[in-house]
Parts: sequence; structure tokens; C-alpha cells
Amino acid sequence: DNTNSGFIPPPPSQVFEGNVQDYYNYRNSLINSVLDSGKGIPITLSIIYAAIVRRATGIVMEPVGLPGHFLLGVSVPSEEDEQCPTLYVDAFSGGKILNLADCQSIVVDGYQIPWKENMVNPISKDMVWTRMIRNLLNCHRSSASNRSRLITSRWSADEEYTLNLKMIRPVMFFTSASCMQINDVDLVHSDVLSRTYC
Repeated sequence: DNTNSGFIPPPPSQVFEGNVQDYYNYRNSLINSVLDSGKGIPITLSIIYAAIVRRATGIVMEPVGLPGHFLLGVSVPSEEDEQCPTLYVDAFSGGKILNLADCQSIVVDGYQIPWKENMVNPISKDMVWTRMIRNLLNCHRSSASNRSRLITSRWSADEEYTLNLKMIRPVMFFTSASCMQINDVDLVHSDVLSRTYC
């Protein structure tokens, strides 16, 4: 019984997809909102995707933080290749399967950023968490009211960051709670929240 573990699965008919029309809405960074709406950004959709795959199949997918995009990597056993080539899953694009050349194209062609081999290396749990925080802060900055912009414009960069952090703290708490509901502690774990934001 999943309800006893604190996890309430999405409805069977739920379809998850990238929120292309309202990409910078802060709700796309909140896992509970993504579970309700079925729409999110690459990082939240990837967390949900990885949690579902692990529970359904036992396969562990690694978080891959490309510049400007977020993927999941998985090594696929092959009889011909003992090294198990890595494939990449784009949860934002409906679970599209990508190869290394596709990843290079996203970075080089999409963002005009020089390619580095380590860009597809798995990132740590703390880096996933930090990226989620950065996304929420960017959403706050882009949608700030005129009054908020007037206030922060009078302060230093450090003071503005402190203000943004205080405003985003409750949001991050509920994001953490949602992650823990999914029980995917391999991607997001509660001690980061308690150590940094509580």
C-alpha cells in the first residue's frame, strides 16, 4: 500500500510533459505542482521519471546537468560492447532517447557553448538540489513586481540574494517535502534542506 509510505502516486491516466508555454512559472520547479498538473521543467520531470523507473524496474538513472538542459543517463548492457554505452533520456521531451551526439547538439547548436566531455558526467545530489534552488531564484527574479525590483535595486548583490533566499525558503520546504513523498532519496535528500535552509 503506497499510501502508508507517504507516497501518493499520480492518477493512472496522468501524462507528464514539458511546460513549453509557461516554462518560467515557478510551479514548474515544485514537484507537488508537477504531479498535479503533469507539466514541469526538465529537472523536475527527470526526478519524477527516475523515481518511477527505479520503482518499476529497479534501474537507477543518473542525473546529467547539461548547460541549459537536464537529462538522465543510463548504461545499457550490450553483448557486443562490454563497456555498456550510456544512453540519455530527455524527460522534458516525453522520454526521448538521446545519444552522445544529440547531447553535443543541445549544448553546441542550441546554446552556442563549446562542448566538454565532462558535461555528460553524472552530477551529485547536492548539485541537483542547488540547481533546483537556482531555478526558483531565477523565476523569482524574472517575475518580481515593480515594488520588489525597487527595493532590491537599493541593496547590494549580497543583500538581494539574502532577500531572495528568505522569500524562496518556504517554497523550497514544500519542494523538499514533495521530493520526500516520492521517497527518491538518491536524488534529493532531506539533510541538505535542514543543513542549509531551516
